[in-house]
Amino acid sequence: MRAKSNPAATIGILSLLGLVAALVSILVPALLTAPRSPLFVGGSLGIFPGDIFGVMISVYFWAYAGIRSVTKAIGLVVASTFAYFVAMYSGVILGMFLSAAMGYTYDTESAELGPAMVAPLLIAGVLGALLVLIAVLRLYSAETSWRSVMIKASPGSLFGGLFALVGWGLGPSLGKTVWLGLQSHQLTLVNEDMQYAVRSGTLNNYSVHIIWQAGMGIVLGILFSQSRPAHVAVSTIAIPGRKLQPSNAFLLALMAVPLAFFFILSLPDNYQNMRWHRVHRKELAEGPPSNIPKMDTTPAAAMLILTPIGKYQPESARAEHSPIEQVYSVRYSLSGTPSVSPTNLEPHVDVVVQDWPPRWAKTEVERQDQGFSKIAHENANGATVEERAKFGSRVLFKRDAGTHYAWISNTRIILVRSYSADPDEILKRYLGKYPSTP
Repeated sequence: MRAKSNPAATIGILSLLGLVAALVSILVPALLTAPRSPLFVGGSLGIFPGDIFGVMISVYFWAYAGIRSVTKAIGLVVASTFAYFVAMYSGVILGMFLSAAMGYTYDTESAELGPAMVAPLLIAGVLGALLVLIAVLRLYSAETSWRSVMIKASPGSLFGGLFALVGWGLGPSLGKTVWLGLQSHQLTLVNEDMQYAVRSGTLNNYSVHIIWQAGMGIVLGILFSQSRPAHVAVSTIAIPGRKLQPSNAFLLALMAVPLAFFFILSLPDNYQNMRWHRVHRKELAEGPPSNIPKMDTTPAAAMLILTPIGKYQPESARAEHSPIEQVYSVRYSLSGTPSVSPTNLEPHVDVVVQDWPPRWAKTEVERQDQGFSKIAHENANGATVEERAKFGSRVLFKRDAGTHYAWISNTRIILVRSYSADPDEILKRYLGKYPSTP
């Protein structure tokens, strides 16, 4: 019979695998997307932290615990990937609602752990941890009842929220160290300097991945150092004690179906993004174009119309700069005051002006998330993109949740998105400021 597992070894191995998963989930996408990387392909190929974490944790059960089940390993990867998306989307959205209800405003340009980030991080961390723990216990422990699984998983999921908070707070230190290491090996995007990495949340995401995944490895190690694994060892061969139960298979199928739909729907956008990076790899690898204005030299007031247009008042303008592009945005609403709800149900029009290097605007408009990649085609969301004449100019038009217009004006891309509002007056003013060009 195999000797009883050493609790310290179980905790150490799983925490180490969690740390390795975090580092791999940071390094591999960087190798695939950095223009100067020898493994550059232009996109991350659908690799997410949840995928790698599931693979690494299944390594423990396969190699150390002796549960060599391909079905269970695949199930854990599916569940871990699903947990990542639930945490990233549902958790953050619920947290933003809660933060807004408490009167906090989410600051996208700060790496500090402000009050507005506490609720999103807690909810995302707890939800992701709960789903991972339930999946691992159902697949690999000898527990057979949902009640026992929930009793064991619930306390551990609270640590997931704590790890998310600690990880985000360590962004300016741990995340910065990781980013500098990647930059020293030319594995960061050319248009990403330190200031841009802070504003985009890259530093925080790096440290959250490391702290959360390594921490959850410790939690799993503690659980399985106290639990009886779902196998009986005879000599040196581990014999699975139970197959994948129908209830588990059904739940995993429920997770796999939305994941499959997500991947299928995102393929066109991912392809456009990959194509754009491949087209501009040479320019990106050579560094920022010399004709790009230095950062923060063009004020938002010079790029946007910050006076009332008809009955719509401009809210606070935003400007984001990087060594490659400059992006300016403003919202026009009836009140002119920022909405406190992330749903933004009040009628409004969003205007975005993007300033790109010469020759880049045409290929950039193809990868915009609004799907303006070809005239009169069906994009991933099933909305038809067509060319229209507006105020003597040719623009691209699409309708889904709102109405969306896009056009190129020399090296600039202008996006006008309206929700429950008539954008014609705003369109006319911006077409006057930025006439469309072929």
